[in-house]
Amino acid sequence: MAKKRGNESRTESVADIPTMSGPATLDTLEAIGKEWTAQGVVVECGCWLGAGSCALLRGMEYVERTDSQWANTFYGCDRWRASASEVKKAAAQGVTLEEGEDLFPHWFQNILTVEILPWIGFMPGELKELQWSGPEVEILVIDAAKREPAFSHLMGQFTPWLVKGAWVALLDYYYWRKFSGPRAEAYKAQQRYVAAHEDLFYHIVDISGESGAVFRFYKEGRRGIEA
Repeated sequence: MAKKRGNESRTESVADIPTMSGPATLDTLEAIGKEWTAQGVVVECGCWLGAGSCALLRGMEYVERTDSQWANTFYGCDRWRASASEVKKAAAQGVTLEEGEDLFPHWFQNILTVEILPWIGFMPGELKELQWSGPEVEILVIDAAKREPAFSHLMGQFTPWLVKGAWVALLDYYYWRKFSGPRAEAYKAQQRYVAAHEDLFYHIVDISGESGAVFRFYKEGRRGIEA
């Protein structure tokens, strides 16, 4: 069985991990993790240094499951290669990175505190080139791929594999509000996709004060869905 944690809060558990997400997003990810029922796996696209991964996994730790149900339950997907902007964002939070540095060791080290670690998989590489051929997905978090063609590519890979009722968290859904004109339009890719597939995604909640939104998926996967 997964071991339940004590009164340690998400803020305390990931406070030392640099993140591009605010407290409300991390709290939301932990809450979504608690909704996992082992009908499918959990996938996070855009893990960076692992704060979001830890929030999801700590939520999952509260779920009582047998060891067989935990097997291969969480997949982290990221290029894990530091860009210039990521170097600056990490430095602002007290962590020194070098441009081009392999970030996978940082991510892996940061999630070592999670007790279900043996059941974690990872897929390094550019998200716009990611290929997914199963298993079915119960929780999908996209914290990257703000523009096309990367976003539609990811959804095209995962949507056919979403179980009915799957949780889908798009953490850049309102990112476009930071800009105006053509740049804002470019960052509306996630909103345009959801609008074009409104029969598949039901809006649950916006993440208060931040850029994300949470949806549920209401059609069976792999049945003629055009993503």
